[in-house]
Amino acid sequence: MTSIKKKFRPSIVEGREWGIYFLIIHNRVVRQLNTDYKFCPCEWGEETETIIVNGDRINIFNAIMNIR
Repeated sequence: MTSIKKKFRPSIVEGREWGIYFLIIHNRVVRQLNTDYKFCPCEWGEETETIIVNGDRINIFNAIMNIR
């Protein structure tokens, strides 16, 4: 069985945007698939693990949220 989760990776440099990656687990083997999508920490819902849509970046958020 395979499971895929969206994750948010904090930047180690303060003030920089954070990145989204996918965690893929198949036959107990874990892999990470990095993306080029970057967000501010205030744009990430920690409890729901989703992007919080606000302001002028709504088109970018909608495109990313439709990735499955």
